[in-house]
Amino acid sequence: MNSRQLFENEMAENVSRTQTAEDVSPATADFTADSLADTSEVEINDNEDQRETDEVEGSYIGIQVTTVSSEMSQLYDIPEGVYVYSVENNGPAQAAGIIEGDVIIDVEGHRIANKDQLIEALSYYTSGETVGVTILRNSDGEYNAWLMAVTLASFDDADTGFDD
Repeated sequence: MNSRQLFENEMAENVSRTQTAEDVSPATADFTADSLADTSEVEINDNEDQRETDEVEGSYIGIQVTTVSSEMSQLYDIPEGVYVYSVENNGPAQAAGIIEGDVIIDVEGHRIANKDQLIEALSYYTSGETVGVTILRNSDGEYNAWLMAVTLASFDDADTGFDD
C-alpha cells in the first residue's frame, strides 16, 4: 500500500467516526483521528446566527475537507493544502469538476493552506458568483495544477448528498 492509499484509508476511518453533515458546523466542529488534521464539512452550518450571516455574506461549495499540514505532506506524499475527501453529488464543486483526492491550494489568487482559510475565503462570495479555485490533482503519482471555475450556491441549495 503506497502512502496516498494509506492516507485515504485513514481519511475513510476518520469520516466514519465523524458526525453526520446535519450535525456539523464548520465554525465550531473540528475532528481529529490519530495524527490527522482537522476535518470539516465546508457547506454546513447549524448555528442559526452564523447561518444567517453566511447566507448573506458567505457561500456554499459542497465538499468535505481536511488540512494537509507540512508533516502530513511529508508522511503521505501529498501536497500541503486542503484535501478534498468527499464531494457532494450534484453540488457546485462536482459541477466544476472537483473530485475526491484533489488538494485545494488557492481561491481567487489567495493561497489556501488550511480549511479555515478556505472557509474564510469563500465567505467573501455570495451564491451565484463564480470563483477560481486552484487544485492539485494526482495523475500517476504526479500532482498537476488545475484552475476550476466554481459557481457557488446558497445554503438553501444544499442537499448534503455525500457518498460515505
